[in-house]
Amino acid sequence: MSTQEDAGRLADELASLRAGQLSVQEFRARWRAGLDGPLEVILVNIEHYLADLDIREREPAYRAIQDGALEELIRGLRAGASGAELARITFLGRS
Repeated sequence: MSTQEDAGRLADELASLRAGQLSVQEFRARWRAGLDGPLEVILVNIEHYLADLDIREREPAYRAIQDGALEELIRGLRAGASGAELARITFLGRS
C-alpha cells in the first residue's frame, strides 16, 4: 500500500474512532503492525489520544484540545501533508 493510501485509510479510521464507530482496541489492533515510511512518526502522537480517553471524559477543555488536534490530523492526512508536518500535531496541548 502506498503512503497516500495509508494516509487515507488512517484518516478514515481516525474519523470512525472520533465518531465512536471504532473502539480504541479495534484501532490499535488494526494498526498494530504500524506504518512504514514518513507516516510512522505520527503513531506515537496518536497513542497519546488513544491513551487519554478517561481524561477527555472528565475534562471538557482537554477533550476540546485533543478533538481539535485529531480533526487537524485527519485534514492533514487527507490533504497529503508530509510526515514532518503531521508530526507537529500533538495531543498534549497547543502544537
